[in-house]
Amino acid sequence: MRLFLLIISILFSFSISANDIEISLIETKRPIVGTRHIAIPVRYDSIENYVSYTANKGRFNIKAELKKRNLIYTIYIRPDTAFQFSFRQDSILKWHINNTYDLHAIKFKHNNHFFYFIPGTKIQYNDSIYNQFPCMISEGEIKQGCFIPNESTIYVLRDTLLKDASIFVKENGHIHSSMLLNGLNYKNEYSIKDTIPINNIPYIVKSLDWDNSNLVLTPTYYRPIKRIDSTWLNNIFKGIEDKEYVFIDFWGTWCAPCIQALPAIKNLYLSNKDNIAFFSICYDSIDNYTKYQEILGNHGIEWKNEFVSFDTKSSIIEYLNIESFPSFALINKHGEVLFILSGDSSLNMVDSLLKKVSSSK
Repeated sequence: MRLFLLIISILFSFSISANDIEISLIETKRPIVGTRHIAIPVRYDSIENYVSYTANKGRFNIKAELKKRNLIYTIYIRPDTAFQFSFRQDSILKWHINNTYDLHAIKFKHNNHFFYFIPGTKIQYNDSIYNQFPCMISEGEIKQGCFIPNESTIYVLRDTLLKDASIFVKENGHIHSSMLLNGLNYKNEYSIKDTIPINNIPYIVKSLDWDNSNLVLTPTYYRPIKRIDSTWLNNIFKGIEDKEYVFIDFWGTWCAPCIQALPAIKNLYLSNKDNIAFFSICYDSIDNYTKYQEILGNHGIEWKNEFVSFDTKSSIIEYLNIESFPSFALINKHGEVLFILSGDSSLNMVDSLLKKVSSSK
């Protein structure tokens, strides 16, 4: 009898409750564009006409070169392991213009791990040369399902190398971008242990059965306040201790939207500088340090700024998990991260939020 009751209690603990959302998954051959392992340009060799990229913090290194109107991509996974693909340059430009490059992704396998190579990216680089050599790496096997309450699309990517799964959410036609707002932490890519906001409600993963293509989400109403520790906080407020808040702009010289957003950020600074300190952090290759200084001078950036190279092992960028550029954050003196928003399209929301902070002073 006791054994029977134990079995029943175990089954009950794994049963689906009335508030749970059960999602059936189906296989998809299309990679998730714009979310994972976007390549960042490292250098351009004008003599030999090739571009070097790095992706996933150096795990992938890519060389793109133009030879007789063909773009040759060599992907280095390890020093002794490389894959090479060739495309007609005019085809890639056509795919890029029509935003259909993900349809031409190539799936390949290495040591029982699946990868996608995509001759395109949604990033528009500041240097036009990089836009002529677009590329991206995606990894793992992908399934997708429909979140019925608001018909969002849920993608589950099983990383064959890490033997783990990641979740991507597509709401209102767009994959979630990195954003922290109202206690909800939006990400390009969620882990199984993350809280996942969908339709302004936070969910956690109750169960994921990859073999049976089943995902169960359950709502939670815990919205923790994100805080940063005193070491980072002291560095951020160094030299601007008289302010209660600091607004941080994360950008790079290689990122065209970042440069285009600088005049708007300057207007935000002029409107809010009496109440909010401003701090710009450039994440870039050390080779672009001179260009970084030139851009600051050309745009008359008079607020605090800092250069962080790709080689830096520990930075506020990694600490706050900044993955999209430009990104914007607001932090108070208590270390509370009030918001993190990504993309130049979020500047209107930034403007509104900063006005609320300034008016409350």
